[in-house]
Amino acid sequence: KSGRAMIEALISGERDPLILADLALKRMRAKLPDLRRALIGRFNAHHATMLRLHLRHIDELDAIVADLDLQIDALLVPFAEDLARLQTIPGVGKDTAAVLIAEIGVDMSMFPTACQWPLGLPCGRSCDVLVDGHVISRLVAS
Repeated sequence: KSGRAMIEALISGERDPLILADLALKRMRAKLPDLRRALIGRFNAHHATMLRLHLRHIDELDAIVADLDLQIDALLVPFAEDLARLQTIPGVGKDTAAVLIAEIGVDMSMFPTACQWPLGLPCGRSCDVLVDGHVISRLVAS
């Protein structure tokens, strides 16, 4: 947020390093002397134009990602229970659960035992698995 505010001020014509540095928030405020020195320099209309275009592009990409997130959320509605269940696995959040549903699906009949499930979760029970001709022990959900 601080960086964006400083860039927008530069685009608007502000060049005073003291004023620009004062836009710093939170942890950046502890670095004001360094920030003031860093903000001394040449910045002209061409730089402002380029930064304006870059910010517009970033905003457009953010909007696209937000639209895709809404579409993904809508597609996941029928899988709400499965999504919630997957998120009970340590380290699996909403995004990872969504990827698992998209990539593997919710039909677990193709994995007759926990040892055959792709994640092999560390929940305290191990089983032997054949990998590249070698038997290894792997922890799985119990």
